[in-house]
Amino acid sequence: MTMVTFFPSIYRQFTQALPDASLSLKEGLLTGIIPDLLEGRLDFGVAIAASTQLPSELSFTPMVAIRSCVAGREAHPMAHSHDWPTLLQQRWVLNLSQGSSSNLFLTWLTQQNLPHPAHIVECSSPFLMLEMMRRTDLIGYGPARLFDDPLCGNGVQTFDISPQPGDVTVGIIRLRGTPLTPTAQVLETLFKRDLAHL
Repeated sequence: MTMVTFFPSIYRQFTQALPDASLSLKEGLLTGIIPDLLEGRLDFGVAIAASTQLPSELSFTPMVAIRSCVAGREAHPMAHSHDWPTLLQQRWVLNLSQGSSSNLFLTWLTQQNLPHPAHIVECSSPFLMLEMMRRTDLIGYGPARLFDDPLCGNGVQTFDISPQPGDVTVGIIRLRGTPLTPTAQVLETLFKRDLAHL
């Protein structure tokens, strides 16, 4: 989901470098990226991950730490709450898929001896989740960079609650020992260069 804030710049650079190259993009979580890489359907993936989450056939190159946070609609009545138990009694919209930032959030709550939200609307679509946060009182969790973006985050505000989970790492995942095509190599280089400056 956070890729929408930096990929347009990479795309513009890619089309300048290779104006006639074809490009196929796929959105998904780690659970979809891993089999697609292993079966040769993807050249590489860019995702939140850690080397320990990956099979030995895959390599992970960490690129940038991304802060995730609690957020909801502008002027949400709970936006300035400093009480986790009260906040967790509200209605939330979360992606509970394995490897999602919401899943990492629930793990963090357990580690903090806090209960999971009492009412969760499960949503596997990042953009539907964002719209539900923007247009209802549902509270969500995701990349601060997305919520702070003037286009994507319009109508959404991050909440003041603390502490919140630490940063997650976005990096490049590849199949070990498999060279990239020249076109994919250009795209990977652009990702590495741009992510290193976030």
